Amino acid sequence: MEDSRFWDIVESVTNRVSDIEDIFGGLVEVVSKLTPEEIIAFKQKQYEVSDLVYRWDIWAVAYILNGGCSDDGFTYFRAGLISGGREKFDAALKNPESLADWLPEDFEAEDFMYIANDAYEKVTGEEFPYDRLTSEGREDPAGEAWDESDLPKLYPALYSKYF
Repeated sequence: MEDSRFWDIVESVTNRVSDIEDIFGGLVEVVSKLTPEEIIAFKQKQYEVSDLVYRWDIWAVAYILNGGCSDDGFTYFRAGLISGGREKFDAALKNPESLADWLPEDFEAEDFMYIANDAYEKVTGEEFPYDRLTSEGREDPAGEAWDESDLPKLYPALYSKYF
């Protein structure tokens, strides 16, 4: 699936719905209109896009905004970041601190990770075929690792606001 098609699908809902639960439900409905092959491609692209923000600097901001952020929490945080649409996503790639402008505190969006799964099951009556994916993402974040003690130096304004 092309990037533009993926973002068009996401934004077909996020541009008209603001409640996070309604976004998930709306996206399941939209993705359910795709063919099973397209649903698999949507899930693959979701992993690819999530990999773009699997970075230490973005994890640092997620940690600050959430008052901590586990491995799973960061996966769900990245999913929520995608649900914000391409403009906000691209802004976060350029400046991770921009996330503080629109994300609520303690933000995680686990349900977004399962949109394709729910749509695939709705369309086919079967569980999502993970074995059809070419990759489920990178193993390690990009960039330079940090310690919690580094955060006040890395993002002083953000850190002082949330801690």
